[in-house]
Amino acid sequence: PGEYFGNIFVFTPLRLTSVEQGAAKIVSGFAGIAIIANDVRVEGFAVTEAAGAGIIVFGSNNADIRNNRIYGNGFDDSPGPDNSFGGIVVIDSQGGSITNNQVYENGSGEVGQGGILLYDSAGYKVQRNNSSDNFGSGILLSNSDSSKISDNTTDTNAIDGIDLCQDSGKNLLERNDADANGEDGIYVDDSSFCGDLPSSDNSIKRNVLTNHTFLPDALDVTVGSGTVGTANTWNDNTCDTDFPDGLCEFAAGAQPVSGDPAARSARPAKIGNPAQPLESLPQPAR
Repeated sequence: PGEYFGNIFVFTPLRLTSVEQGAAKIVSGFAGIAIIANDVRVEGFAVTEAAGAGIIVFGSNNADIRNNRIYGNGFDDSPGPDNSFGGIVVIDSQGGSITNNQVYENGSGEVGQGGILLYDSAGYKVQRNNSSDNFGSGILLSNSDSSKISDNTTDTNAIDGIDLCQDSGKNLLERNDADANGEDGIYVDDSSFCGDLPSSDNSIKRNVLTNHTFLPDALDVTVGSGTVGTANTWNDNTCDTDFPDGLCEFAAGAQPVSGDPAARSARPAKIGNPAQPLESLPQPAR
């Protein structure tokens, strides 16, 4: 227990656990906890005041991040597409899990920032997290595949509840709740807002999306042979507003939208690659 100032870098497989959940608080510079090894578990920490990311997983497989409180990180608002900051950031990693974390007030409002961010990763399970009140999106996948995003709460984030961007495919989004985010509850991009390639072959089902009054609760701008002409499959979702019409099968309680779904946002498009976080991490001796 106690408050610790500085960064923790993990270069070897281990289990990093706070004796009492939330009792160990990491107050950081760039990254609170940086995982640069396979088979690492981080459990029970509070991480705050990191300019880049509260927890970052970089090129590491089978990371297990659970029962942490990640808040007030990623406040560096440097301009440009290569600055991607947030609460939990996963880059070029496989087969990990992010479970039962409280992730809030992370990011500085730029596209590609927010609560839980997966870049160039695959096979992740992101489950039972509350990623809300972030200055960006609650959960964002960019060029990330074959992951399960389920049973998460993503409310009142500045941009979207959940984003699928930059050729993210074969993901399952199931039983997530997204309420009153700044733009959409779930947004699936073609190539216009947050990437150069459309996100396709995703399964999006049994989500509850409510109270998005500027843009629709559900918005999928891809084109293909999936649900109502999109490149993805939508089943048994609950919402009041969707574009195109037919993404949701059940109504939640009628909230009109004031914005143009085709126009999306005035924010700069394209999130780019998170180059600055990668270059800021020390590399282990080989």
